[in-house]
Amino acid sequence: MTQTLTRLGDRMLSIVLRTEDAGACVPEYGQPCGSCRQGGTGYCGSDGHWYWRYYRGRYTCTGACSGSSVYCYSRRSGAIC
Repeated sequence: MTQTLTRLGDRMLSIVLRTEDAGACVPEYGQPCGSCRQGGTGYCGSDGHWYWRYYRGRYTCTGACSGSSVYCYSRRSGAIC
């Protein structure tokens, strides 16, 4: 009898309550993605060498690769500042 009432209660709740997606982020959210691409000018490093700064995207909650908040650096050969 208890099981029957529980199932009936579950069915009634499923009719009344709407189903919605949880909206959780994909596991890769915030991780770097895509290849590095040059962004603007270089800068002088603390070691006295000239560096280029490159940008790289991050994964969003939808799984897309966007943004430019991750940096990659490359030392410019022969350039001393």
